[in-house]
Amino acid sequence: MTTRAAALVAALSLSSGCGRAAAEPGEAPRPRPCPAEMALVSGKVCVDRFEAHLEERAEPGAPSRVWPPNKPPEDADVRAKSARNVLPQAYVSQAEAARACAAADKRLCSDDEWLAACRGASATRFPYGQRWRSGACNDRGKEPLGAVLGARVSEATFGPGGGLMDPRLHLVPGAVARTGRFDRCASEDGVHDMVGNVHEWTADPRGTMRGGYYLDAKSLGEGCEYAAGGHDTAYRDYSTGFRCCKGPR
Repeated sequence: MTTRAAALVAALSLSSGCGRAAAEPGEAPRPRPCPAEMALVSGKVCVDRFEAHLEERAEPGAPSRVWPPNKPPEDADVRAKSARNVLPQAYVSQAEAARACAAADKRLCSDDEWLAACRGASATRFPYGQRWRSGACNDRGKEPLGAVLGARVSEATFGPGGGLMDPRLHLVPGAVARTGRFDRCASEDGVHDMVGNVHEWTADPRGTMRGGYYLDAKSLGEGCEYAAGGHDTAYRDYSTGFRCCKGPR
C-alpha cells in the first residue's frame, strides 16, 4: 500500500467512527466520547447502536456465555451487550433491564434521551425520515401466537406462565429480527431498530416502553412517538426489550 493510500484508509476509518477521534495536527489522538458499540446523540449522551442482548458473566478466567434471548433473566448475573446480527433479548422487565445496563456500566435511557436518539437532530417522526416507508423497519412482522398457540394476542393470557411468555414465540421465522437486519431502520446518528422489532423500556418510573414492536408501531403513536405506558416495572412478555445509555467520556 502506498503512503497516499494508507493515509486515505486512515482518514476513512476516522470519519466512519472507527478508532479514535480526530485531532489537530501535532496533537495526540483524542479518546472517543462513546464506546464503539454506542453512538453520541445530541453531543451529550451515548446510546447503544443496537437493541440489547444479554451475556451471562462467568467466573474469572472462564468465557462468558450468551444468555438465551427467550429466557427471562430474573436474578441471573447478566450484563447488557450491543452488537449487530443477534436476536435481541425479550421476556425482560424494566427492573431486569436496568440491572443488566448497570452491570455493563451503563443505564436505561430516559424518555428524552431515547426520543433524541430515534428522531435525530432533524426531529423526524421516524429514524429514517418524516414519512413511513414500507419495509424500512421491522414493524409488519409475522403474528407468532397463531403459529405457536393457535390464538391471537387478544386471546392470550398474561402473567407468569401465560401464553405471552411462551419461549417459542421469539423463535418464529418472520417475527423478531436480528439486530441491524433492517439496515434502513437507522437514525442519522447510526442508532438502529428504534422503531419496531421489540419494545424498548426506558427509565421512566411509570413503566414506559418506546418504539413499538414487530406487530405494532402505530397504535400508541407513530414511529418514534410510540409510547406504551403504565406498565409495572416487573412486567415482561415476548415483546419487551431494551437498550442502554451512558454519559460520554
